[in-house]
Amino acid sequence: MDVTDSIPEDFKNWESIFIEIDGLLVPFFIEHYSIRSDKTILVKFEDIDDRGEAERFTAFSVSSPVPLEERGENGNPDLIGFEVYDQDNNFLGVVDFVEDIPGNPLLHVKSGLQQTTLVPFHSDIIIDLNLKEEILILTIPGGLIDL
Repeated sequence: MDVTDSIPEDFKNWESIFIEIDGLLVPFFIEHYSIRSDKTILVKFEDIDDRGEAERFTAFSVSSPVPLEERGENGNPDLIGFEVYDQDNNFLGVVDFVEDIPGNPLLHVKSGLQQTTLVPFHSDIIIDLNLKEEILILTIPGGLIDL
């Protein structure tokens, strides 16, 4: 992976990167990496064991998952800390991270058991968004919470 400016200081903390394929950001999980220069990183992704297969991705654009509060204004309210409930008023957890994937943002909802569930954040499933009370009520697709 070649970077245009310099390797981000927090790269060592990244668990995944997103590669833009056909206009969609696809997550790839980092197994390990080696910094080759101030602008080049050799990355080994989980589930990609063939060098030829990995080289297919060298020409694509790469993004990092960045917490919403670090992204600045992006059109979404800052949902970090919001309580999330389902359509039956069951408490699901608290939003602790937002992956702002264009066209497909994902909420990381952490339950009291410290389990994180990824929930799509789309207008079609929002029942209520109470900014004052910091409560989000969503229609949760069947089976999502059981994954």
